[in-house]
Amino acid sequence: MVAPSAYLGFRALADNKTSLLRQALIWNGIPIALAQLAILTEIPISADVFVLAVNSVYLFRIATLLRCGMDDFAQIPPSAVHIVRSAIYATIALLGMMVATDLVIVTAVVFAGEAAILRFLTGVSGLFTAFVFVVALVGAPMVLAGGKGAPPKTRDSSEHDLELMAALGALMTGERLYADSNLTLARVARRLSVPVRDVSNAINRVTGENFSRYVNGFRVRHAQRALRETELAITDVMLDAGFVSKSSFNTEFRRIVGQTPSQFRAREAGA
Repeated sequence: MVAPSAYLGFRALADNKTSLLRQALIWNGIPIALAQLAILTEIPISADVFVLAVNSVYLFRIATLLRCGMDDFAQIPPSAVHIVRSAIYATIALLGMMVATDLVIVTAVVFAGEAAILRFLTGVSGLFTAFVFVVALVGAPMVLAGGKGAPPKTRDSSEHDLELMAALGALMTGERLYADSNLTLARVARRLSVPVRDVSNAINRVTGENFSRYVNGFRVRHAQRALRETELAITDVMLDAGFVSKSSFNTEFRRIVGQTPSQFRAREAGA
């Protein structure tokens, strides 16, 4: 369960829709449940074979998360992305050690009758144990120091960034693009006729946020006006603002406003 849980944990940081995470839990849970059932049955196969297979698959899947950019980790601020990436690297290293260990065990089981091979595997396992100890001794302080350090500095915003942000803000407010729940960075870049990277970098340098949080700022401000000026149900306000998940709406609203939507409406009504 270690490797799948690690993958789902990192995956949750990139998914800003509850439905996507629910699908991930289902599609990743089914094969793990089948593997557990296979281990409990009387199939004449070592459980280490199943563990090796599961760890190998999820080692690859976690490695694919390194392709995610700053705007893909929708649930964390840009300043924390480097910490998450460091955690992914550390997890890959640990899973790689687990896969290597399981491979040694499976090989030892297969060649249990070969004394020379078992002596060789014993030596390999000793070297491997020493390697793990050295990595833990050297790597742990580095990871802890990296987590406590200041976030990497971004370049100062240029005049081009400011012009681009002004055009983006006019596009957001004038055409209410934020109300589209399927809005993507690529679509916004096409509307502005600039490369995707330029838009992403401008948002990060000027606001210190990623694209997802930038858009959610417009959505929350729209929701604030609707909660203050209309009698629409909170769910209707959520959908009209561009949110599709109540949990995401409440999380982002609380992050920006400091209250839940219902608390905000009650406070405004009593003001």
